[in-house]
Amino acid sequence: MSQNQENKIFTIPNILSLLRVIAIPFFIWAFTEELYDVAAIIALASAVTDVIDGFIARTFHMVSALGKALDPIADKLSQISIAIMLCAKFRIMILLLSLLISKEIIQGIVSLKVVKKTGTTYSSLWYGKLSTVLIYSTFILHLFWIEIPYTLSQILNIACDIMMVISLILYMIRNYRVLRQPD
Repeated sequence: MSQNQENKIFTIPNILSLLRVIAIPFFIWAFTEELYDVAAIIALASAVTDVIDGFIARTFHMVSALGKALDPIADKLSQISIAIMLCAKFRIMILLLSLLISKEIIQGIVSLKVVKKTGTTYSSLWYGKLSTVLIYSTFILHLFWIEIPYTLSQILNIACDIMMVISLILYMIRNYRVLRQPD
């Protein structure tokens, strides 16, 4: 990647990431007004743009330093905001929210150590992507089906919790190996 491309700010992926952040207050407003379908559509748009911005960045060589930082921040802010709001309606989401926040703090700290040592950010892997898909699917299903049966809600939440723990463990193994490599 050229130095010029790395420094670009106004790229389609960066704009999509910024739109995800801007959408958070609108999601919160829709949820608090009990416009759950509107909140679900905003959450769905957030999930879709999460996939699209990465695809566009890689396919059309629009990867930038800003995008590498902004994309994960937008993702985590969106996911945590949605989870917080859903906790008000579904108490079972508290464990999912707690794991999500804990996982992101741990991964964030370790990722900073990896970047400091290697000067490189590493792409997300299949288990991180699967975790994200499960989380967004669970959120969106709960929003579109606000009266979801408790047992189904439990199953979805437990699946998310398990996948987040697996993802965290596998990322920690990868990062541990990177940090153990000689300089």
